[in-house]
Parts: sequence; structure tokens; C-alpha cells
Amino acid sequence: MDSKRMNKIRAKKQAYPKFQLKMEDYQLKLNHAANMGDMKNVGKYTMLINKIWDKHYKEWHL
Repeated sequence: MDSKRMNKIRAKKQAYPKFQLKMEDYQLKLNHAANMGDMKNVGKYTMLINKIWDKHYKEWHL
């Protein structure tokens, strides 16, 4: 492999994932809903976080 390609692969693995900010926002909303006892929103935000994680986990770690 040439060095340019290796550098691109390395940069991609070290980059801050784009989906992380959205997941952090959903996590804050999930924590707030849990503190308020709103189980409907707890389930909603849990499902959204899991969906994002399932979608991006493979491409981010490969």
C-alpha cells in the first residue's frame, strides 16, 4: 500500500465521528427524560441512539 492511502485510512480511524454529536445530544435528552420519569421518551431516545450506533459502528471501526 502506498503511504497516501495509509494516511487516509489512519485519518479516517482517528477522526471524530460525525454521528457522535447527535448521539451525545440524544443521550442528554435521554438522561433528562429518565430524571423526569418520562418512560415514553426514554424508550424513544434509547431506540434512536441504538439505531445510530448500529448504522455507523461497522463503517467507523473498519
